[in-house]
Amino acid sequence: MQERELIKTIYSSSDNSTSLVFTHADKIWVMPECAVKGAMDMYQPSSRGGKCLKNAVVKDQKIPFYMRGPKLEREEIDIDPDFRNKLEEMLGISDFYVATYMGDTSTEQNDKAVLQIYNDNEIFAYVKVTTNSENAKRFKKESDTFRILHNFDIEFVPKTIGLELDNEVKMFAQSSDKPFGQEVKLVFDENVLEAVDEIVGKTKKTIKYEDSDFYKDVERLKEYKDVFDEEQQSIIDAAINIIEEAGISEYAFSHGDYTPWNVYYKGDEIRLFDLEYCSETMPTYIDVFHYLTQMTLLGKRYTAQCAMREYERNMELVSKYIENPKLTFICYLVWIISFYLERTKDIELIKEKLDVWVEMLEYLTKYL
Repeated sequence: MQERELIKTIYSSSDNSTSLVFTHADKIWVMPECAVKGAMDMYQPSSRGGKCLKNAVVKDQKIPFYMRGPKLEREEIDIDPDFRNKLEEMLGISDFYVATYMGDTSTEQNDKAVLQIYNDNEIFAYVKVTTNSENAKRFKKESDTFRILHNFDIEFVPKTIGLELDNEVKMFAQSSDKPFGQEVKLVFDENVLEAVDEIVGKTKKTIKYEDSDFYKDVERLKEYKDVFDEEQQSIIDAAINIIEEAGISEYAFSHGDYTPWNVYYKGDEIRLFDLEYCSETMPTYIDVFHYLTQMTLLGKRYTAQCAMREYERNMELVSKYIENPKLTFICYLVWIISFYLERTKDIELIKEKLDVWVEMLEYLTKYL
């Protein structure tokens, strides 16, 4: 934990409090031991080991033996008093616990901490914290997005509680009514599609392809093509040709990271959060394919072939909303490849993902 300077800004030594600090795949969670059950709502694992850990901690308040040692430590630390005062001032409350998460260090975008603010009964808010000026710009963008979407009468996204970007430590607080104990739902159904459909219906516009955010992503991928072998380059070229010849003119707002991990449910109604990668002018319904692909590849650990079979099984449902799902899926894969190439420092870290996405592109462009 001491390797993360931002964590050391948020926490300080304490004689009265103990926190559980555990790591997995270069990610860090810090949770107050006295309220770890509620804190575990931040931890949404997809691996079997991660699920076993969460189950043991939440149900039994015990730490599995395989997590003891370097993967999990008890440390006498608590939220730094000065930092807590800033949180209290921003949120307008004083009686709460704080659990903290930091992602892996492979990208600059992860140079931030996400804080869950909660008590024994409810989650009040999520607060993003950074000292990175580029991430601060993303905080401002996400806050502006909430306002824009609410102006479109889209109510299933958070509201901004506070935004402080002028100090060295920059903070962005957003509302939440997420219920405790809700597990990630690896389902692809009408709820998933209807949320996207409402956003598309209320934000859709007709513009030139060259004026869209998507155009920039396609052009960027052309610059990165040399990281692929000759056969993969041919597949990517074919996909880009399909896009450029399609004459796409309708674009809409895109969440940018619409996945089972970035939604929750209030009753039967879906709620979206974590919109920092959003775009205003992407091909309509592109979020549908990010959700489906992430659910199958990451959530269910499917191969590329199995993921495409899942797409085919859902073709009838998808076609109720999307006029040309194959084209939209191709647009999505071109975008996600471009996005990861731009954001990742070491391409070798994402080589396996790139290969899977290109394999899916091949299936769409050659066989479907």
